Amino acid sequence: MAHKEDAYIATPSTDDLWLEEDKGLLSQRLSTSRLSFYRESLHVFGLVAIASILIGTLAGIKLSPFLSDEVCADPSLGIWSPANDLIKYKTVTFESYFLGHEDSPWTRAPKESKDALWDSIYEFGISGISENEASNLLNETLTSPNDPDTYMIQLEVFHLIHCLNMLRKVVYPDQYPELWSYHDNGTINHDTRQAVHIDHCVDALRQSIVCNADVTPISFIENRLGRGIFPDVTATHVCRNFDEIVGWAKAHEVRDYQGKHLH
Repeated sequence: MAHKEDAYIATPSTDDLWLEEDKGLLSQRLSTSRLSFYRESLHVFGLVAIASILIGTLAGIKLSPFLSDEVCADPSLGIWSPANDLIKYKTVTFESYFLGHEDSPWTRAPKESKDALWDSIYEFGISGISENEASNLLNETLTSPNDPDTYMIQLEVFHLIHCLNMLRKVVYPDQYPELWSYHDNGTINHDTRQAVHIDHCVDALRQSIVCNADVTPISFIENRLGRGIFPDVTATHVCRNFDEIVGWAKAHEVRDYQGKHLH
């Protein structure tokens, strides 16, 4: 008698069913946790991005009138000036005008000659700009006493040249005696308005030199007179083209301004 083999069907035990259910729940929890993490991350990133845009926009609204529109290689042009677009650069080797060199026409020439030379580079220093241009200024300015449509400014370079020219005159009291006042005992009176003006000019030049902080290397050479090793002040610098700035200032000169009191 042939025996018929019963077919065996594997049925999961209760423990197996609980294990599979636990795995499913764990997988579901992990998926939900990852999804929540991603959502929170995107939320945080979104808030950061929105905050950055708002901060940038507000900063741009506040500062953009005072900054150049174009990104420039020279950050010192970041504050708006009507002459910013004129700035060009060139290399210039400074003259020594010291021992063993020729005398400077800016200091050692006859009085009338050097006075005219100095006047030629800054006597036109008060400039006029339009109301629209004046609205870009970081600091407000006044209009010309004789023209309410012309707003007066002075480019800093011409103020500093004026100061340097005054100090030049100070070291020649025999040629410019009007710069000094004296006490009855012959000593210099340092409390006059002129003396205070001179002190202002010294400090204005100090601040400008420190602000610009020229880092051009000055080499050392053997002194041509055989007196040791000294700095060679005839170094080559990268300079702004001063002629371009002078041309702009002459074209925008406020000719009727004589330093009058505006009251």
